[in-house]
Amino acid sequence: MFLHLYLDVQLYNTLDLKTAHDIVDDFEQKIKEQISEIKYGTTHIETETDIEFSVGKRKDLINIFQIKQKILHYL
Repeated sequence: MFLHLYLDVQLYNTLDLKTAHDIVDDFEQKIKEQISEIKYGTTHIETETDIEFSVGKRKDLINIFQIKQKILHYL
């Protein structure tokens, strides 16, 4: 069984398009390397808004281990 991961990623609106895509491509690749059940990924890039989000403010905030645990819970 393979999974397709859909992500919405909030990035600073000051980033150029190539940099933003490089960031999400790198993140998708790291997730796929560490969670073998994920074969495909689709990421939608959002620019920052006035709404304060705690996730994504720091690069190390997203813990791939926690993502994996949640995915494996549903398999």
